[in-house]
Amino acid sequence: MERKELSKTLFTKAFETQHNAHYHNLTHKLNRILESKLNSAKRFPELSVSLLGSLDRSRLKLNTTLSMNRVVGSKTHIFQVFRQE
Repeated sequence: MERKELSKTLFTKAFETQHNAHYHNLTHKLNRILESKLNSAKRFPELSVSLLGSLDRSRLKLNTTLSMNRVVGSKTHIFQVFRQE
C-alpha cells in the first residue's frame, strides 16, 4: 500500500471511529431522556395525558406551518407565499 493510500485509509478510519462515538453518545443521551419521560408518565398518568394533548397540538401547528411555507420550485412563489401571510 502506498503512503498516500495508507494515509487516506487511516484518516477515513479515524473519522469513522469519531463519528461512531458521537452517534453512540447521542443515542445514549436520547435513551436516557426517553426513559426519564416514560418513568414520569408511569408515576403521573394524569400529567402524561395532558402532555400528549399538547404534543398533538404542537404537531398540528408544525404540520400547518410546514404546509403553508412549502417550496414549489421558484423564488417568486416563495416570496408570494410569505407575502400572503
